[in-house]
Amino acid sequence: AGPAGYDASFDAMFLLGFHGMAGAENGVLAHSFTPILKNVWLNGSKIGEIAMNMATFGAVGVPTVFVSGDEAAVAEARALVPEIEGATVKWGLEEKEKLGALSVRKAVSLSPGKAQEVIREAARRAMSKIGSVEPWRVEPPYTMRVQYVEEKYAAPMKGQPGMVAIDETTVEQVRGSLSELIF
Repeated sequence: AGPAGYDASFDAMFLLGFHGMAGAENGVLAHSFTPILKNVWLNGSKIGEIAMNMATFGAVGVPTVFVSGDEAAVAEARALVPEIEGATVKWGLEEKEKLGALSVRKAVSLSPGKAQEVIREAARRAMSKIGSVEPWRVEPPYTMRVQYVEEKYAAPMKGQPGMVAIDETTVEQVRGSLSELIF
């Protein structure tokens, strides 16, 4: 899990254009990795893409100092790293429909020019925090539990080495490194 070429040589990570995890309150297009995943937990904590990215970079000592996206994404990141700089550029309204685990909401968004300004200013503040924000880390071993929206998606995972079926839609694995996790 994580982009190719990431290592401890990076001073910090910026997360640009993120959304809240599946089920996030007021999340605009909220989901975790794919609409077929209902919930994902890492070492007992519910996570989405933000936490997984932060944990992956944190494992090699790289802190996350910036996040931009909807209000749910910024809140999710701040729950993990309160010092993170956040640029909220859209706000979710009432839920319109669900497509699998994807929450589709009406949203209020900043104009492109205003969003760029908000992102630029938050990124500037984040640059000044490099060296003072600690990486967000999750200690190994890594236990990942994944709940799919339907049994048909969980079924192929149940045969994977090291995968344990919890129920019809949920599987769990324990790995020594984040890069070994599959879902």
